[in-house]
Amino acid sequence: MGISEQHRVPHPLRLARLNKGWTQQKLADRIGVSALEVGRWERGEASPHPLYREKLCELFDSTAEELGIQRTASKEVVSLHDTHFLLNEPPSTPEDFYGREHERHRLIERTRKKAATSLVGPRLIGKTWLLHYLKLVAPEQLGSHFRIGYLDASSIIDSSVATFTEEALRQLGLPAPNVSKGLVDLHYGIRKLPPGCVPVLGIDKFESIVSKHTAFTETFYHELRALSQALVLIVITRKPLFDTFSATNAWPDELTSPFSNIFEPLTLRPFNRKETEQFIEKKGRAAGLSQGEQRFFWEYGKVGEQHWSPVLLQSIGKILMEDSSHYNTKDPTYDVYFEQHFREIQRGLGKL
Repeated sequence: MGISEQHRVPHPLRLARLNKGWTQQKLADRIGVSALEVGRWERGEASPHPLYREKLCELFDSTAEELGIQRTASKEVVSLHDTHFLLNEPPSTPEDFYGREHERHRLIERTRKKAATSLVGPRLIGKTWLLHYLKLVAPEQLGSHFRIGYLDASSIIDSSVATFTEEALRQLGLPAPNVSKGLVDLHYGIRKLPPGCVPVLGIDKFESIVSKHTAFTETFYHELRALSQALVLIVITRKPLFDTFSATNAWPDELTSPFSNIFEPLTLRPFNRKETEQFIEKKGRAAGLSQGEQRFFWEYGKVGEQHWSPVLLQSIGKILMEDSSHYNTKDPTYDVYFEQHFREIQRGLGKL
């Protein structure tokens, strides 16, 4: 007989979370995953992607070993299942990113021209993935002289321009000693880059900055706009930039319009039928899924009359791949289990 639940030693990550007084959902919100995924880590069923492992270590000021989230050599090897469908982790190769041909081309071309871009769309539509994709293809598509940094604005805990500047410098691979002048220090740091180097800063969840208008004042936006002459800016928001500012009722049009106008918006939407068909054909064939298994994509990934959610399509593929070694997915009774598993993931993802 196994050890009873009440006598089982709690996972170190669970203990660290409880010591903070946080729920699984609160921890998930802080690092950008679902509560379902946090639960899997705490049960030892999965290990965090290196990106989230690093975030957890920083958040709890602990090592991966202390949190029990280190990966053994065997777990570091990417499995066949993981190479086809990813959920709650960024792409590790350009091939992991699918679709968005127009948006990819526009983002690469605008970055090449050193022009500012805003990525717009609802949560879990693929905006962050597109930015990570740019980082992955930059050496080949743009050249090694482009240096791309990624900054998650929601991770700026003390809501200060100094912390923003320190993190921006760090993400660009620049030293950040004694930051005291805010964005002026970022300007000085950029000037120390090698001749010909093009710095690019992607700012995810830019709403987190806009909403904190007492810390990030008009001066911040004036200086950030001025910096765009030397720093390529890419910001990620759910709504268009002008609407993002308007929602706070704190910013005058004479500030928001000049700042917003330097960005060209690229709006990401759910996949249409053609994109979904191509996704299922390419991913399904590579994963060895049957026509019967592929029907789950069409039925459960749909979010509109002729639209399908990329993240739901990824999660459906992941479920099918994980279940294939334990269940006969062609058996009609499997449908009940699949729906239960899918609803758990859907609840973890929240409203799309």
